[in-house]
Amino acid sequence: MSASARRLAAPAVPVLLALLALPLAACGGGGREPVQEDAGCYAVDARFCNGTESQYAATCVVNPDETVIADPPTKASLTVAPYAQEVYRRYLEADGLPAKQITALAATANGTLWAGTSAGLARLDTTQTPPRFVAAAGTPGTSGITALAVESGENLVVGLEGSVGYVRAGVWEDELVIPGAGVTAVAQEGSATWVGTSHGLYRVSYPIVTADDTRTEEIRALAVQSTGAVLVATATGLHRGSLGFWGPVVGLPSNDVRAVASLSDRSALVGTAAGLAVLDEAAVAETIRGGVGALPFEDVTAVAVDTAGVRLVGFARGAARPRDGVWHLYLSRRWTPADTVTAVALADGVAYLGTAEGLGQIATIPMTLAEKAVYYETGTEARHVRMDGFVTTDVLLTDPDDLAQGAHYPGDEDNDGLWTQMHIGALCLGYAATGDETLYQYAKRSLKNMFLEIDVPAAWNPAIDGYVARSLVREDETVLWQQKLAEPERWRGPVEYQGVNYLWKNDTSSDEVVGHYFGYGLYYDLCAQDEAERQEIRDHVARLTDYILKGCFYLIDEDGEPTSFGQWGPEFVNEGFASNVGSRGLNGTEIMSHLRVAYHITGDPRYEQAFQYLVQAHAYDQNVLKAHDYMKVAIINHSDDELLFLSYYPLLRYEPDPARRALWQEAVTKSYDDEPWPLRPERNPAWAFIYAYANGSGAKVESAIADAARTLKEYPLDLRQYFVDNTGRMDYVVHEKLDRFKDPQFTTVPPADERRVHKWNSNPFAVKDGGDVNGSAELSSSHWLLAYYLGLYHGFIE
Repeated sequence: MSASARRLAAPAVPVLLALLALPLAACGGGGREPVQEDAGCYAVDARFCNGTESQYAATCVVNPDETVIADPPTKASLTVAPYAQEVYRRYLEADGLPAKQITALAATANGTLWAGTSAGLARLDTTQTPPRFVAAAGTPGTSGITALAVESGENLVVGLEGSVGYVRAGVWEDELVIPGAGVTAVAQEGSATWVGTSHGLYRVSYPIVTADDTRTEEIRALAVQSTGAVLVATATGLHRGSLGFWGPVVGLPSNDVRAVASLSDRSALVGTAAGLAVLDEAAVAETIRGGVGALPFEDVTAVAVDTAGVRLVGFARGAARPRDGVWHLYLSRRWTPADTVTAVALADGVAYLGTAEGLGQIATIPMTLAEKAVYYETGTEARHVRMDGFVTTDVLLTDPDDLAQGAHYPGDEDNDGLWTQMHIGALCLGYAATGDETLYQYAKRSLKNMFLEIDVPAAWNPAIDGYVARSLVREDETVLWQQKLAEPERWRGPVEYQGVNYLWKNDTSSDEVVGHYFGYGLYYDLCAQDEAERQEIRDHVARLTDYILKGCFYLIDEDGEPTSFGQWGPEFVNEGFASNVGSRGLNGTEIMSHLRVAYHITGDPRYEQAFQYLVQAHAYDQNVLKAHDYMKVAIINHSDDELLFLSYYPLLRYEPDPARRALWQEAVTKSYDDEPWPLRPERNPAWAFIYAYANGSGAKVESAIADAARTLKEYPLDLRQYFVDNTGRMDYVVHEKLDRFKDPQFTTVPPADERRVHKWNSNPFAVKDGGDVNGSAELSSSHWLLAYYLGLYHGFIE
């Protein structure tokens, strides 16, 4: 957008001009020098806060540092016990597999996993660190494996293209040729082996091979029930019986049967083209179809059941097993090497998913949220910090499969300051909650870059002292430096500051400003160790706030015009474009929050005066109260929800007036609970804890905290930005309305580990979203850490 297109009518607020001559009275010392009046605009001056002489001085606190930071009188609290965190690993040829194409899997009673591939058979050796596959000894060695079954104990029956063999004590034995070749399935019944082929069924009682002339179709799968009955899966139905005597199993979801697995209690699990069936001997006891609360897909390709009765199902897209009473879907490269699952197995509670692109292993480890926080912090520190403090949200990975050794390239983001200040806020909340000195050191380091976002533009042009840059690049960031030098329309400089050259990005958004006030307030309260640290924050907050006030509640860019989104003046918020698209509530809440932070940190009464002016002359308190109503006139914008809640939090934290804080509490509650588009169904832990902070206790607060804990636990350890395509899922309903990008969305939110990872500013209802298939970019953990430490600091979780 051009500068001229962004200009609004020159803001004018004549109602205050008559107050400029009033003397400073009750509030004591004069504070900083007042910002000068400019071009028909006004400057909020310390003289306005003089108690009785100013109509807008309803609140005047001499030393705001001594005001009580608000906290709910009572708190709901949830103890989050250690939980089962799912972790994923992919196995390829480099890990000992004979080939990456998995054709069959089998798990023995002792938990040994065998993988059949297109080039041989191998056993997973868990005694090695890390575990590796070891090829079976002897011949046929590199032959393609077509089927696997457990013979007894640790011994296997192995189907090959033209024969069936046995592996005993890890060594090949007794290979037998099957007439007509084309082995597709094997199963063991006592001392006899059943062999399915592309043209019929055979029974092997070594060394005799007997054909069953009654079954001449392609056999897809075989299983032997504990009663001794054999189950034969075909494209035209499931048959049960023994040699020459078969009866059809009726009542299946479909007669297109693809897979079958027997259980020790005479039952069996059957996979079809239309879902699952559970047999009780010969009868169908249960059918499980796709739908809400049921299977995500019906196109079953493989099934497995362990001795505990846990079920694992492979589909043409992904795999699933029950978790917390519902089917949990594993889809995308986060969980499967390829979408189509060709074989599944369960061994000692670990799920294995075979595909044409390798073997996926999904294990669970006991973990606490505190341990998860350390894991996330470690990854973010290792790969997401640039310029000695900027926490960039996305890094590009040269080798997405090797986070430890592969190169990574942190780039700049449009709102580096917002993301870094959210990270600073998280660290300070964590430091206050845990006393971990490392968190303080990380926050202190990053804060220096936030000061630079104000100092560098001022060094470039002293006339814009207080302007905050959108992002910075330093000259030693060679690749980024060259890229940004080639974009002069958005990047200014080079400019030297304290002996170092920088480029800085203009057209700063309100997003960036929201982040700065949020992070500065929390660092000032919870991390600052001495007066020198506090004074440096005061200086930068005052410069930024004065610059906004000098611009009549607009952030004036270096071209002399308001930035595209840094606009909070009454003409824009109450009367202009913002009032028609939902920004009235958001922008109004933002500036009220900023002024509360500035007054709390600096003690300068001019900021309280400006706050009172916006309330009393322009009803900005009502903009805050009705923010949800205003924002919902437009289609839901999750980025705006993020900015709103990051602004709500300082308002709640620093509001000294109990009556007005009650308004803020009501505003938060409306945003979280009111139709249309309440935020509660998103189960966003950050907004849930801010909602809890506003309300303290009660059934709805307890429910929000439980939802928050659920999402914190569900969030995947792997933060690579995989493209996740949930199109066609039958367990979720697609909403009749598209999202703001005209993309489909669900009516309810899938678990966090079944959708793309995002930093709370994207649509969790999205049907498909994310980066590329391989996860070539990784997201930082700042958003998760902020949510976790909010809950921990305020005592909502422990």
